[in-house]
Amino acid sequence: MHSRIKKLIFLPISCAALFAAGSIVGIVINGHSASMARQEAKRALTLPKIVSKVGKLEVVSAMIVRAGTPDAAVAVEIRNNSDLAVMAVDLSTRDEVNSGGITREGLDDPDKPGIVIEPHGSITMEIGLSEMIPDVPLVISGVTFADGTEDGEEWALELMRKNRARAKAKRENAKKKGNAPQ
Repeated sequence: MHSRIKKLIFLPISCAALFAAGSIVGIVINGHSASMARQEAKRALTLPKIVSKVGKLEVVSAMIVRAGTPDAAVAVEIRNNSDLAVMAVDLSTRDEVNSGGITREGLDDPDKPGIVIEPHGSITMEIGLSEMIPDVPLVISGVTFADGTEDGEEWALELMRKNRARAKAKRENAKKKGNAPQ
């Protein structure tokens, strides 16, 4: 009889303890999610520092576009102060561990080169907030000019060269198979 009473008392107390523990875990997780959402919202409203590591390219303006949406991005207007056309330009964000960025490339196909920025012209490039690293500047990190000269950070220039080589290998492979490159 006593064991039955103990079971009747133990069961509700156990259920209440499990419910309380689950509620605490839910509050902690929900609180963390809310904190992450606040940080994301702050990031979506704050422009990062934007600099150029390329002497002939300058940042003219920058603004956040499509704020509050999953497609939120930073739009950066870049001016070419050179007498040479820009054939490729890299806009990146990088710390010791992570990196993100976009490259406008006019040299993917040397048979059909494309000018990215005319001499003394400008271009607006967008980089999604999801590609950026919080509290790390956006950097115009590399450029290739129409005469083949390059300027910027060596790691970015090397990455641009590797991407061109990969595009070339893909084109050559497609030609061997008789397919158009994609």
